[in-house]
Amino acid sequence: MTPPIGKRTLFEPIGDKLACRCPECHTAETIMLAKARVWFRVFSIRCFAVGPQSLVWLCTRCDWNTPNEPGGWQPTRSLTQGSNTVRETRPKPAGELNKLYQLAEQWHRPPSPAA
Repeated sequence: MTPPIGKRTLFEPIGDKLACRCPECHTAETIMLAKARVWFRVFSIRCFAVGPQSLVWLCTRCDWNTPNEPGGWQPTRSLTQGSNTVRETRPKPAGELNKLYQLAEQWHRPPSPAA
């Protein structure tokens, strides 16, 4: 149960999700720029803002966030490069990497029909 009085950080999304991976949960296309502001709350009602508003990078899946500041974490890819960028960064399936898996697949493959 949440306490009746306290502070909570709320995020307001800015723009679309970016085609890059979250450094925490490694999910593609979940990072977005958001405004973060800390609010003082009483019984889940926002009373007033505490401190300044800041920009953060936010993962919509795992709630990871980090300040958007020079020299800090920055996304390496954006939507302007196209959706193919995300496919290139995904790991290859085990069948493409493991030679033993490929040999076993050939050996267990059903015979082709005779022509």
